[in-house]
Amino acid sequence: MSGTVVCSFVLKVNLDDFHEVSHQLNRLDGLEIHGHENGKIVITLDAESENDLIKSYRAMKQIKGLLAVDLVFAGFEGEDDKVEFTALPDWLNTEIDARKINYSGKINLSE
Repeated sequence: MSGTVVCSFVLKVNLDDFHEVSHQLNRLDGLEIHGHENGKIVITLDAESENDLIKSYRAMKQIKGLLAVDLVFAGFEGEDDKVEFTALPDWLNTEIDARKINYSGKINLSE
């Protein structure tokens, strides 16, 4: 892989269309299939720029029989793209009963 943007995805595929979807995926530049099982395909997508990545992603989404595309990882090369991470607070690793979370916002389901 030689690009500056590398992403990994898990794809959900209609089992009846699996071979055709695989064939179409293999035609996309920078896309590599790493494995598949039970209608799921693990891929990486390598692109020279974010725009090239978006073009490939849109082309992938147009493939008949491809039901879902879930991003797992996105990595960007270059000095300007480095991100410094700090330690996560301990409470993020604590089991929390969702019923005890107070939410004061509004969810509008009518749209």
